[in-house]
Amino acid sequence: KFTRNNLGFNIQKPISFDRLTFILGARGGITENSANDFIGDYQLGGFLNLSGLRSNSLIGPQLLFGRAIGYYQMTDKAPILDMPIYLGGSFEAGNVWSNKSDIGIDHLRTAISGFVAMDTVIGPVWFAYGRSGGDRSFYLVLGRVF
Repeated sequence: KFTRNNLGFNIQKPISFDRLTFILGARGGITENSANDFIGDYQLGGFLNLSGLRSNSLIGPQLLFGRAIGYYQMTDKAPILDMPIYLGGSFEAGNVWSNKSDIGIDHLRTAISGFVAMDTVIGPVWFAYGRSGGDRSFYLVLGRVF
């Protein structure tokens, strides 16, 4: 019988200064005893997860990922919509690998994003742009993203 063992971590730390907030985060994971036909348990791609890449476009059994997000609360209430508006951006770096021996910071992919978000009666709404290398994406997201 073949079994896989995963060891992973996910850390996030918000730091706020009045209307300015930073969120530092890191994720990682290692899969032991993966079979040759095993694609992987870890995914990257999508808004704030190597923004610019399509959602879950990178899949593998080994993962290393970090990000720094910053946003500023522009208003308590927007003039017409009566909802808080936020302006922010991110820097992200990470990758997935097939083999543990390939993991290294010299093989990390990087990404950046910029966004405008609002707290609405149906939840947070995000309008964002992301770029990773030559890949670019625009996002419209409803709901929490971190």
